[in-house]
Amino acid sequence: MDKKKVVLVWFRNDLRLHDNEILLEAVQKADLVIPVYCFDPRYYNTNKYGGKNTGALRAQFILETVQSFKESLRDLGGDLLTYYGYPEEIIPRLAVKYDADEVYHHREVAQRETQISEKVESALWQSCRINLKHFIGHTMYHKEDLPFPIRDIPESFTLFKKRWSARAK
Repeated sequence: MDKKKVVLVWFRNDLRLHDNEILLEAVQKADLVIPVYCFDPRYYNTNKYGGKNTGALRAQFILETVQSFKESLRDLGGDLLTYYGYPEEIIPRLAVKYDADEVYHHREVAQRETQISEKVESALWQSCRINLKHFIGHTMYHKEDLPFPIRDIPESFTLFKKRWSARAK
């Protein structure tokens, strides 16, 4: 019997079904997709300046967004596993538990998010020899889809739009 392909999808700021490239690829490539969201304590602790990293209103918004996403996945016959803890501990543990073949996530650009991704990637490799597959989801276009090299991107949006429109397919 052939082993089923399992893809674990780690969600962070991309909690939507519509135009979600990472989820689309997971569904197309895997026999089993395991969506996961981690409420990372680093975002809910008090920072070094004495303030909250995530205020009460933002925390409520995140909670409601996660719940809404979970319900959307359930409407499609899926679910969203949710945990409170460090992703670098949770994601590798789940990858081992479910014998995941791949782990997907959207790459973030902020320093803290990048550092967390690096920790998850390192822990995944150490625990089960899986690389973290990165997707770029925070830009309007993928750099590979641009009709010109990155170094030639115009500085103004108007010029970018004109050059893009003239060359885009």
